[in-house]
Amino acid sequence: MIRTVRQIPLPISAIRLEDAYFDFQAMENPDISGDRYQHGELFYHKNFKQAGLVRDKFRCRVCGSESSLQCHHIRSKAEGGTDKLSNLMTLCKDCHGRHHKKGLRLPKQKSSFYISAAHVQQGKHYLQAELSETAFLTRTFGYITSHYRNRAGIEKSHVNDAVIIADKKAVPVTHYIKSKHIQTRKRSLHEATARKGRKIPNRTQKRNCKNVSALKGFRRWDTVRYKGQTGFISGFTGTSSCYIVNVEGDYIRNPGKKYKQVSLGKVVRLHNNKSVVSQRADSSPTFAIAQEGDFSAES
Repeated sequence: MIRTVRQIPLPISAIRLEDAYFDFQAMENPDISGDRYQHGELFYHKNFKQAGLVRDKFRCRVCGSESSLQCHHIRSKAEGGTDKLSNLMTLCKDCHGRHHKKGLRLPKQKSSFYISAAHVQQGKHYLQAELSETAFLTRTFGYITSHYRNRAGIEKSHVNDAVIIADKKAVPVTHYIKSKHIQTRKRSLHEATARKGRKIPNRTQKRNCKNVSALKGFRRWDTVRYKGQTGFISGFTGTSSCYIVNVEGDYIRNPGKKYKQVSLGKVVRLHNNKSVVSQRADSSPTFAIAQEGDFSAES
């Protein structure tokens, strides 16, 4: 990771490192001070909730469900209960409701076992020290990332989490540019046993005569337009037809026809591609983008 960060061919003004799912220090000492611990009661509760989910392996303690999980206070706050991990239990929405309305019996509480500090801290101080030599380093935690991601209505993914860690003000977008690496040549792979439909294994690795890389001025992976749709030529067939796919790999067909090949006479060539194809892709408003002027390297 350290080598990768240092090889980024861009100036890095700051690095924000997600330390862990939750903050051990704040759990052990709720009165701890500092900028990271001045988010208020909501953040304080989310820290313990995240720790409870990890302890209970993201499952309901009653039925084992992994969906609609909620944080149950064994002793309610009205009765003097706290947000301490020993007073929290992970329940699904249904079991939680059945407990409060019908008195569903809950299992015995697990001990408030903290993962060994040595295990969690393993290598962390070295990583922080090395990254600090590259740029100014700040830390955050998984429960904080989750809070800002959910508040913005952004889908959970590694990419989106990275954007949120770098910029808490990230917003959803409705489109993005999707790229895909392509194989410039089609090759026949060596076979030890004949594949389905062959009588003998293909041990010569000779290309099929129909499997050409260019035809009638078009080349494989050219960006083309066909009947109002933009795609890429994935291959040729016959003497005047081709196959066209989009960046997702779905075939662009002649409307109303079942076969995949289209006539080259009706295809318009836009430009050629060498090793990468790119296309604008629409998405639900869950893809995050950082705001200009507030971006730092993420780890």
